[in-house]
Amino acid sequence: MKRDIMDFVAKCLNCQQVKYEHERLGGKMQMMPIPEWKWECITVDFMTGLPLTLVLENMVWAYVMDFGGHWDQSISFAEFAYNNSYCSNIYMAPFEALYEIRCRSPIGRFDSFQRRQKRYADRRVWDVALAIGERVLFKVSPTKSVMRFRKKGKFSPRFIGPFDILEKCGKVANRLVLPPSLSTVHSVFHVSMLKIYLHDDSHVIQWDSIA
Repeated sequence: MKRDIMDFVAKCLNCQQVKYEHERLGGKMQMMPIPEWKWECITVDFMTGLPLTLVLENMVWAYVMDFGGHWDQSISFAEFAYNNSYCSNIYMAPFEALYEIRCRSPIGRFDSFQRRQKRYADRRVWDVALAIGERVLFKVSPTKSVMRFRKKGKFSPRFIGPFDILEKCGKVANRLVLPPSLSTVHSVFHVSMLKIYLHDDSHVIQWDSIA
């Protein structure tokens, strides 16, 4: 009887959508590849929904450092940047041509930095293995006084679904099959935002309420 009660509670759809998660987040930290030289690895970050600036000069001043009358205190940085820059006529950097070794820079310690960061980050997470075709719920972020899924604030569900996993995107990301009502939502989710759905024949999924 105890086992039946535990199984019934675990498969309760409302509990799966609303119950707060006390388990550790899933998905261990993935280290970025460290490039050996400039332009070996190029990444693109998609930033959308940012407010537009009224004056272009405001954006330019945010990225350009004005040394003013203190240029002599920063000449060493300009010297380092030039000596460590690739020259097409000698096919190497001036520093490398002079000393026959590459100039030391913080990138040489990135490997140890990443390993240390990963060791600390993995203490708070656990490895999750999700298979293609498995059904999961994905986490939404309830915001106070915001209407989501026709319910406001704390009454809105923490998880919605279930959705099928369409494909694996790397080691810790999965692409889900989303309904047309969620066409504006990006379909790739980190495993920390997913939870395995426990099916029960009594569950009634109302897709029209997901919008």
